[in-house]
Amino acid sequence: MSDEEKAVYEKMAEADKVRHEKQVAEREKKGYFILEDKSKSTDPQNAKLFKPKKEKKGADEEEEVKELQPKRAVSAYIYFSNEYREQLLK
Repeated sequence: MSDEEKAVYEKMAEADKVRHEKQVAEREKKGYFILEDKSKSTDPQNAKLFKPKKEKKGADEEEEVKELQPKRAVSAYIYFSNEYREQLLK
């Protein structure tokens, strides 16, 4: 793959990285962050978007703790593989 072809996916990955950093900074500052649909991460309808994290309390006990974290940034490879998945399957 040429550098020009890679540049498209690297640009998409960079934009997603900027989004992630913005959401993390906003979460640290305000306690919530704004999603792409302009809703707050703490809104009840957005609860299904976040998986509960398990935090170990002791050796055997685990307690579910919901932390509202922004989704991680997507790499250029993931953008590339999502676009070419159908072609690869054929």
